[in-house]
Amino acid sequence: MSHFTLCEYSPEKSNTALGKINFLKKNCTSFNNPSIKPFLVVFENGLGKIKGDYINEMKKIYKLEEEFYFLVPVSTCDYFVNKIKQWISNEFANAVDISSCFTENQPIDMARLGTNAEESLTRSLVISNDLINNTINKLFIADDVYSTGTSIRVYKNKIQELFNNEIEFSYGTLIKTQ
Repeated sequence: MSHFTLCEYSPEKSNTALGKINFLKKNCTSFNNPSIKPFLVVFENGLGKIKGDYINEMKKIYKLEEEFYFLVPVSTCDYFVNKIKQWISNEFANAVDISSCFTENQPIDMARLGTNAEESLTRSLVISNDLINNTINKLFIADDVYSTGTSIRVYKNKIQELFNNEIEFSYGTLIKTQ
């Protein structure tokens, strides 16, 4: 399985554009709050480089014309999710976004659940029957924040259970927090 992360978080990197992601994600519902604006500005000023770095890492895994499926796990913060989906869709003409095939029957706060996160996400994750109509050989899981790898692991396991064929899984994240 190929994978990459653009930044491993550390206190020294907290003032970088990528270093702001974890803070912004935790405060996603209050992006209009004036105290959040400076953090958002730092992130958005670095967005061109972040996008370029993300796509360059993906090009190490997939050719621009290659067909593959991708998903971004259900998130409490669509701000980053939507950007990642847009980057992939715009750069890889034959990439098929299957993110909409996944929902949660109850919102899961991965950070707060700790050791129970994997079990809770596994129970909560609902996969649309529309996904079964696809022949998935290659799947890229694009997550914004990687903490313990729970989201990627759960999605990978649940998808593999649905298909008899071997699927080539890859993943990429913006930031790793642990």
